[in-house]
Amino acid sequence: MAMHAQSDIQPKPSGRSPLQVQCAVVFALYLRELRPRFGQHRLGYVWVVLEPLAHIGVLLLVFGLLSSRVMPNISFPVFLATGVAPWMLFSNTVSRCMVAVSSNQGLMGFSPVKPMDTVLTRVLVELVMFVGMTFVLAGIAWWFGHPVEVADPLMLVLLVVLLAVFSGGLGLVLSIAVHGRADLAKFVPMLMRPLYFVSGIFFMLGSLPTQARELALLNPLAHWLDLIRVAVFANYPQASGSLFMVVACTALTLLLALMLYQVKRFDLVAT
Repeated sequence: MAMHAQSDIQPKPSGRSPLQVQCAVVFALYLRELRPRFGQHRLGYVWVVLEPLAHIGVLLLVFGLLSSRVMPNISFPVFLATGVAPWMLFSNTVSRCMVAVSSNQGLMGFSPVKPMDTVLTRVLVELVMFVGMTFVLAGIAWWFGHPVEVADPLMLVLLVVLLAVFSGGLGLVLSIAVHGRADLAKFVPMLMRPLYFVSGIFFMLGSLPTQARELALLNPLAHWLDLIRVAVFANYPQASGSLFMVVACTALTLLLALMLYQVKRFDLVAT
């Protein structure tokens, strides 16, 4: 009788597959990420658009006078937007994924929650924010007489997805590298800042001298931004970026991240 009573109180299996459980966890974490990210007021959502707008405005003031000489047939505000928005997707995803596990350390005691889920959630949040920000920026550009006509929508979607995966993979690698070493995490933003100036955010790679362009193309982000602009502008000059480079960097970074995660996943949940 006692054995029968004990069996009656044992938890019954949920009947959900591991993938369904992971999707439920990621969705719950996604909703949890939104509240501290944006607060309880709408101003947080407005800042998602105001930040890149302010960024683009400063660059317009600095480089606007030279734009007509360098790219006479391309809208310079849209050109800047196609550099600033992907850069923010990259930098925000890397920086937030790097601390995703440590920021959710209290949830690691729940068996359904895995360190990988926190990283996936932050990639998803940044990607959704990027899509929303892009549509708003396109609407603002259209309002001011700079219509955005995407030349190759499928290529643009592919490049954005690859950039999000690459950024998330790099964030996971850095998360493992700085785990338990809080001081090292402070140096990562300092190392990323030089990339901003050599990624082609405010200049066209094709306008650089040959040697300077070859050096700039050692940076994978330069390939992304150049190809994104080729996908957006129908009259963009000859592309300098390489799709092979983009795919190879994404695949290698993701492979490295998964290998390190497989080895260090138990260390990540250790307090």
